[in-house]
Amino acid sequence: MDNTQKAVAIFNKMADVYQDKFMDVSLYHETLDRFCNTIGKENASIIEIYDR
Repeated sequence: MDNTQKAVAIFNKMADVYQDKFMDVSLYHETLDRFCNTIGKENASIIEIYDR
């Protein structure tokens, strides 16, 4: 098995754990809505959000 196949196998094994831990953004719902409503350009791309 090459490194790519190993990486895919690990991702597939851990995908549900990752999703359960990190994909629930309900805590940030209000903040995300506020952020999205401040974007003036339609179909804008956001590269990174940095908080100091």
